[in-house]
Amino acid sequence: MKRTLLLLISLSFLGVTSSSILGQGEPSSRPRMGGGGPPPMSPEEREKFRIRVGMTTQQQEQMETLFKEIHKRRSDLFKRMRELFEEREKVTDEYDFDRKREKAIRNELGQINAQMLKLHTETEESIRKILNREQFEKLRAIRKEQKEKWQQEFGHRGDRPPPPMP
Repeated sequence: MKRTLLLLISLSFLGVTSSSILGQGEPSSRPRMGGGGPPPMSPEEREKFRIRVGMTTQQQEQMETLFKEIHKRRSDLFKRMRELFEEREKVTDEYDFDRKREKAIRNELGQINAQMLKLHTETEESIRKILNREQFEKLRAIRKEQKEKWQQEFGHRGDRPPPPMP
């Protein structure tokens, strides 16, 4: 369970940074973990970013197309994962819960986890097909800057005490 939560947090951060890095103008339809992410970039900010990475306009269009496609696939997986967590909670709310059903839900969650990791790998491979090594390293440096800024602004997840029990 802890691993699944960490994966969700990591993939959410990847989604927030990838869409904000490329300045997708569309607001996300999924609720973002941790209270939201950075707002989309303006056209001027997108152009500055493109120049900073050294991308051509064609590369930027390819990256934006890639992230729109990935966003849709990732959103579908997150939606199904939320449904399964809700269903699992209902199942385990009973004292004598259906252990077979709970196990089936866990198995499906594991499959979704594997799909998320595969999607992440596919995304990383696609980025490397669009950008050259120098551009890729600049992109990673920007992502690292954003991550550090995000952590300074919102803190590390491990720094927060657990919420009080009702």
